Amino acid sequence: MLQSMRRSGASIFIYLIFGILIVVFVLNFGPQSKGSGEGCTGSSSNTALTVNGSEVSRPGFALPYQIAQGPVATRKIQVFEWLIRREMLAQEAESRGMRVTDDAVDEEIKRGSLFFDMRRENIKKSLFDQVDNQFFFSYPKLQNLVERNWQVSMTSFKEAQKREMLAGLMAELIRNGTQVSRDEALQQFLYENNTVTFDAVKFQPAVYRAAMRLTEDDVARFVAGHEAEIKAKFTTDERLYKGVKPQLSVRQIFMAKPVPSAAPAAPPAGAGSDSPPAPAAAPDTKAFDAVVAKLETLRSDIAAGKVKFADAAKAKSEDEATKYLGGNMGWRTAESPQLGDTALNDAVKALKPGEVSAVIKTDRGAYLLQVENKREGDLTFDQVKNELAVELAKDVWSKEAAKRAAIAALAEAKAELAKPADDKGNKGKNLDGLYEREQMSPDIELQRILNDPTLPDDQKQRLLQEYLKMRQPAIKTGSIIVESKSVQAGWLASQQTAGSAEAPAPAGEGSAGSAAGSASPAAMPVAPAPAANPMAPSSDKLPEFGPIAKASVTRLGPVARSNRLVDFGEAPALVGMLFDTLQPYGLADGVYDAQGAYAIVQLVSRSQPDMKEFEKKADNMIQLIKQRRSGDALMGWLKDRCETLYKAGKIKPAADLIREYDDQGKPLPTSYKPCITYATGEDSAVGLE
Repeated sequence: MLQSMRRSGASIFIYLIFGILIVVFVLNFGPQSKGSGEGCTGSSSNTALTVNGSEVSRPGFALPYQIAQGPVATRKIQVFEWLIRREMLAQEAESRGMRVTDDAVDEEIKRGSLFFDMRRENIKKSLFDQVDNQFFFSYPKLQNLVERNWQVSMTSFKEAQKREMLAGLMAELIRNGTQVSRDEALQQFLYENNTVTFDAVKFQPAVYRAAMRLTEDDVARFVAGHEAEIKAKFTTDERLYKGVKPQLSVRQIFMAKPVPSAAPAAPPAGAGSDSPPAPAAAPDTKAFDAVVAKLETLRSDIAAGKVKFADAAKAKSEDEATKYLGGNMGWRTAESPQLGDTALNDAVKALKPGEVSAVIKTDRGAYLLQVENKREGDLTFDQVKNELAVELAKDVWSKEAAKRAAIAALAEAKAELAKPADDKGNKGKNLDGLYEREQMSPDIELQRILNDPTLPDDQKQRLLQEYLKMRQPAIKTGSIIVESKSVQAGWLASQQTAGSAEAPAPAGEGSAGSAAGSASPAAMPVAPAPAANPMAPSSDKLPEFGPIAKASVTRLGPVARSNRLVDFGEAPALVGMLFDTLQPYGLADGVYDAQGAYAIVQLVSRSQPDMKEFEKKADNMIQLIKQRRSGDALMGWLKDRCETLYKAGKIKPAADLIREYDDQGKPLPTSYKPCITYATGEDSAVGLE
């Protein structure tokens, strides 16, 4: 009985073991198991990649993975792209009847050659023994490198080398299909070595913005003439005016603290302005008491209704940043006005709308403050249009002022060149005679080249060479290309001749833009321009401007011909004038946009290429052009073939090899797309599907 029970128990145990094995097998290898069919090639297969029906085994993937370098995710992408290229080229080679034998592979290995990604690499040092200055192939070294270091079998290694050699033969066939003639090299030589040197005078809007004396009447005029632009700005920033915390509209009158005559006078600085603080000096108590007394009297006059606060600020305030706007400092947060001094902040917080503070003494000077209004909540367009108009007016009118100054300067430069020769045969002055030359540090020049992200590497290299030429003693100044929107900015009305009655009149004493200085844009008459020219001067009446520094002339070049012109970006019209039309010291018609500035241009010289130099360089140039063209041809073939196969679903990497996981071990979205090597724009980002 006991023996029978033992046999029965053993049978049950055996059945139980078999049942567990069956369950484990089903879970791991059944249809529901991971990797059995998740879009790409499943992990249960020995296949790492399929390209147009040709399979690359996992050992075949392991070899290039061992050779490649970098982070795991990047290395996987690099290897997949490498193998896809190899298989496409090898398949094309086979379709054309090309073959690589085992003996051919062995011979290349004996020479110390390793083929990968269409290149032959010399690994002789890793495969050869050196005896008495002679090298002998060592099979044990090969075996150690392949099986121990790269961790693949010798058979897998040789099969991979056979495919690599086939791919290399096909790549070479595509490259050799390109041809370059001597005439093509000559045309490129002529194009690249036809250089120009020219002068440019630029009028910077920032200079006019800093000198602008914008008044409240100017702001009202801008609102009336530019309401659509202001509304567009309001619509863009409308979210900033929702649920606004309490704000105060603040005006100020500032008088600087006097300093002893022995100390250098400090520029006046008002609360909230960008002016630097006054230098430390021994206080002049009596003089400062007199300043405070003036403000006390002014406060009494304001309280008595004899003068408005805004008018008093225009007449008496010493803060250039706010006085012309009647001391208007804009809207400030009631909780934290940020006026630059605790005493000022505290005084404003205590004021109600319409109230004027007592005289406030600080280390920089004395102030009167007024809270003009208060607001909060959701603000309407009418509530904010004036403050929007202030910034837009400064931007729009500073550009307009610079443009008008450039147009006036062009007219005066033409008039100067049109002057008849004097008794000594001297004619009118060129730009470098009308303006002082801009001095620029060589280090700044070099930095402009290296930091310009818009320049292709080949053009950047060429410009660096030109820059080195400019550093020679004979040529002491120059500039290098900086990308910029460059369109013709403005023309004189009907392209009037220099000195005609329609040309803008020269500015008077103290203005700028003429031979004696920069043009005063507010006083300049604006000639009517053709409606078709969108960059013609506007009909706006500009505000007044303070003193403006005279513009300078910059000599640029010699530069080789290119649609990207030094300091002007893409400027085909100007390039045509400089290289084809203008004679030396001829002025280019029109005003041009140069990095946001407005410039006039004069050709200085044009150099022709030396044909003897071409004869020396011709063969090398042909090879360089062919190398570039053959590379483009191969890349184009690979791109078209890869995209065609991928769209047809014939390129399939193994799912488990391209899958990544987060810190919790959860799978992330697929981060690899075949053919990413050839993608451009948004499609070039890893992670798109």
